[in-house]
Amino acid sequence: MLKQRETFVFFTINTPATFKSVLHNAVVPLITPVGPMLNTSTQPQVAVNIAFTQTGLTRLNITDNLNDTPFSKSQYPDAKLLGGEDDHP
Repeated sequence: MLKQRETFVFFTINTPATFKSVLHNAVVPLITPVGPMLNTSTQPQVAVNIAFTQTGLTRLNITDNLNDTPFSKSQYPDAKLLGGEDDHP
């Protein structure tokens, strides 16, 4: 997707049932399907995507093993390599 700007919002899942309800009612309707993103002439002006860490999926009781060490250990240890900031909580 061609982007002029993007914003990242990080969150922690403290109460899975509440998170699922908010996600379903407030966020899912905003998520952009992949189809329009593949065609550069019809890309929407605003797109919402969502991604989860292994920790977040585990809190949601999704425990599939993806056999992907960088994913399962989280991105934080590699943040410096990616140009991330040092002052993460």
